[in-house]
This record gives sequence, C-alpha cells and structure tokens, in this order.
Amino acid sequence: MTDLPTLAAALLGNFATVRIPRRERLWADPVPELPLEAHCRSQAIVLRGERLVADCHRYLVRQRLLDDGHRAFFDRIEGGGADGWRLHFFCLDPSPVTALHDAGVGEPRNAS
Repeated sequence: MTDLPTLAAALLGNFATVRIPRRERLWADPVPELPLEAHCRSQAIVLRGERLVADCHRYLVRQRLLDDGHRAFFDRIEGGGADGWRLHFFCLDPSPVTALHDAGVGEPRNAS
C-alpha cells in the first residue's frame, strides 16, 4: 500500500491498547532511611524490572498475533509512570484487534 493517508487511517482505525498495571509493592521503599544515591539506584532497578515485565508481555502479544497469522501491525510501548505501562498496537485490518481483546494480558481498550 503506497497511499499514506489511507494507510494512516487504517492503522489509526484499528488501534488497541493493552494496559499493564504498575506493581505498587515493588515501589514501596523497604528501607526508608537509605541515602539518596542508594534510593535512586533501587528505584532505577525497579523501573528496569517493570520494563522487562512489559517487554515480556509485548513479546507474548506479538507472538500471539503472529501465530494467528497477523503480519500487518506495529506496536509501541509507553509508560513506566504511576499508571503502569501501555502497549499500543496499530493493525492494518480489524481482525488482530479482536485477538488483542482475547490475549488475556492487561485490559485492551479501543481508541474510540
């Protein structure tokens, strides 16, 4: 497909977000009197751990789409804040959006 406006409209029309909630217990400070540098290091470790979990979910969802024969999609991972991670999937046709709702990872939501 070389018609970019049509392609963009199709991708934006077939969009789903899979949400991965933040793991609040990981963010609880086990030793509140840590020096600032150690506290920052521990928070960086937690953030990297949550990103790893989000990347694993992303891989599983992508693999599920590929196993179901869907090839025309792309995704973006976003987040790391207080509301967790979001996996955005943009698909060329609407059938993968249904597969995302059945993926069982997080809570998929349509953009509309």
